Amino acid sequence: MLRNYFYGYLEERMLKEPPEAEWIAGLYRDIKQRLLAILPDDSEFNQNVEQSLDVDLFKQMVEHNALDARDLIKISNYTFTKVLELCHPYRDSDVEGRRRMVEEYIKGDNHIRKCISLYIHYINISLDELFEDMEDSAPIPPQSEYC
Repeated sequence: MLRNYFYGYLEERMLKEPPEAEWIAGLYRDIKQRLLAILPDDSEFNQNVEQSLDVDLFKQMVEHNALDARDLIKISNYTFTKVLELCHPYRDSDVEGRRRMVEEYIKGDNHIRKCISLYIHYINISLDELFEDMEDSAPIPPQSEYC
């Protein structure tokens, strides 16, 4: 329920003119930071994410209405692929399904910022699931003798 409210709010804010580039870039930055939080800073995964997701470039593209469908599909495929690399195999079909839905929506000639809102919504659902699974599989800390 809360996710649906967030998505409606997100879509509404995305369509404002002129675009709220700083806010939109902040959401993109959050996705990048969430990906970077999964593994240690010096991992090859993090180095690749750091090099591949340029928040400043993304913001500039949004500001100047230069982000097109090809760019967003590339970003979407990249981030969903990163999630697929790390998620539990039983999540693969859900994550892949979301990736396909975003790609089809983008190819459906929808307003690019509506497409960004759907992408942000679905990648965050996938990241939430990834973090939930990581939490569920975390080792249980030893009990203190004082408990």
